[in-house]
Amino acid sequence: MCGNPMGDDDDALSEISALKDALCDQQELLQKLYNELDAEREASASAASEALAVILRLQGEKAAVKMEAEHYKRLAEEKIWHAEESLAMVEDAVYQKEMEVAALDYQVQAYRYKLLRIGYVEHGFSGETSRMPCRGESALSERDLVCGGVEGKTVEEMYVDSGRKINIYWEKIRRLNEG
Repeated sequence: MCGNPMGDDDDALSEISALKDALCDQQELLQKLYNELDAEREASASAASEALAVILRLQGEKAAVKMEAEHYKRLAEEKIWHAEESLAMVEDAVYQKEMEVAALDYQVQAYRYKLLRIGYVEHGFSGETSRMPCRGESALSERDLVCGGVEGKTVEEMYVDSGRKINIYWEKIRRLNEG
């Protein structure tokens, strides 16, 4: 195996050159792979950053929607509370008015009873009354045409104007209360 020392050097140089070329090719390939890896890392970081930004934006929107929903819920609850309070006040007012009407109905019945006791008779729903003759009075006497102490007025004259008729009834009721 002793051969040409030059030939061995050429072979060794050529092998070294081939190995250097292979090493350069591998380093270039490695550099290219590192560049691709850096590009992928950058793209991945950018995508992660965008995803995080979207997540943060959605969380902010969710929080805003939640706050708005709670605000509207509070408003609705306040409106319901106000409506319930108003309804309670109206129901109380209606109850008070019903009690007033019942008391007035009772007073009307009491006055009607007093009028009947002194001889006035109610005719139908018109509210007209006439005085029944008392004991010892004639059915056709002038006293029958005079209404409950209102001097000089006949029943017909008093019923000409309905406003006057109401005033006359109140006058009779006032006199009944005094008597």
